[in-house]
Amino acid sequence: MIRETRYGSRTIRFRLERRRVKTLAIRVQPAGLVEVIAPVDAEEGEICRRVAQRGRWVFKQQRAFASLLALPSPAPHRSGESLRYLGRQYRLRVRHGEAQRVNLTRGSLEVTVTAGAPARDALTVVETWFSERAREKLADRFRRCAELVHPFGIRAEGFWIRHMPRRWGSCSSRGRVLLNPALVKAPTDCIDYVIVHELCHLEHHDHGPEFYRLLSRILPDWKRRKGRLERFAV
Repeated sequence: MIRETRYGSRTIRFRLERRRVKTLAIRVQPAGLVEVIAPVDAEEGEICRRVAQRGRWVFKQQRAFASLLALPSPAPHRSGESLRYLGRQYRLRVRHGEAQRVNLTRGSLEVTVTAGAPARDALTVVETWFSERAREKLADRFRRCAELVHPFGIRAEGFWIRHMPRRWGSCSSRGRVLLNPALVKAPTDCIDYVIVHELCHLEHHDHGPEFYRLLSRILPDWKRRKGRLERFAV
C-alpha cells in the first residue's frame, strides 16, 4: 500500500507493510523508495506522523543514495571514440574482414565486420562484446568479494545484472543484489568496492554508522576506491 505524508512543503511517499512486529521501522532503499514496516494494529495517522518526524533523515538518505553511486548520462558509441574497459582507455578501430570479431590490443579495441556492413553493425558487435565481458568479469569479482565478506558473517547467494541509468549497483530489502553491466568499464578495485558496498547492505539496509563500520572492516580503503570511482564517473 502506497501512502503519503507531509514534511514541511514536501511530500513523502512510502510503501506501508503491516506485520506482527512490536515497533515501527522506516527504511530507504537504494532506488529511493521509502518502506515502512508497522505493527498490525498501528493507526495510520500515527504511522504518517512518525514518518513525517523522520522526514529530514528520509530526504538525506535519498540524496545519499542518489549521489553515492551515481553514473554519468550514457553517450552513444561512435566509431573512433575512446572507450573504457576495466579502467583503461581504448580507441575504437573498425576494420573489414571475413568474419565479425573483437580484438583487444594495446590501446585499441579493434572490431572487424564484413565488407559492406553498415556502421551500426560494428556498434552492435561492440555492445555484445561488452555484455559478454560484463557477465564474465562481474561473476569473477563477485565470487572473490563473496569470499572476502564471508568471514564477517555475510552470505552472498548471487547477483543479477541489470541496466540502471543512474546507479552502479543496488540491493533490495529482500537481499537481491543488482549490478550494472557498465561496471566492467571501471577499474577492478572500484568494481570490488561497489560489490562489497552492496553486500554490506545484506546486513545493514541503510547508510548508518553500523553499515560504515562494517564496510571499513572489510575494505579499510573504501574511501579511496569510492573517490576513484567518482573521478572515473565524471
